Amino acid sequence: MVYISTPLSALLAAAAIVSNVMAHPGEHHDEDEVRVELVKRNLHAQHIARGLEKCAGSVEYQAT
Repeated sequence: MVYISTPLSALLAAAAIVSNVMAHPGEHHDEDEVRVELVKRNLHAQHIARGLEKCAGSVEYQAT
């Protein structure tokens, strides 16, 4: 087992937090744009699910 000292683990945790903050400084997400993207994503997921359900019931799929 690897032993990590408490100060080292605190330093690693702080570095992880700082790196997340610095990754995209000043990035702004418009709530309306996010909602639109979520709706698009959900519609796409439903479309894919319908296609998979249709495919799973096919004779070709069941033969494999």
